[in-house]
Amino acid sequence: MSSQPVTVSLSADQAEAVAQITDDLPQFVSEAVAFQLRRHAVAENLRAYQQEHGSFTAEELGEAWRSLVPVASRAAAA
Repeated sequence: MSSQPVTVSLSADQAEAVAQITDDLPQFVSEAVAFQLRRHAVAENLRAYQQEHGSFTAEELGEAWRSLVPVASRAAAA
């Protein structure tokens, strides 16, 4: 896949936080963009599904939550 140079501005706090995680800022930003694009695609697919089939029930949402989120994370969120 080819790449295209772009300019991105971060707040000083964001830049400092990223620097504490990695010294490869371009890779970090690329992964963050890819994550957001996947998230957007999933949201769009869910919206289209619900438009065609109706809203998810509370039971369906609960089942999805349990299958996607590890037990430890659910316990911490409670």
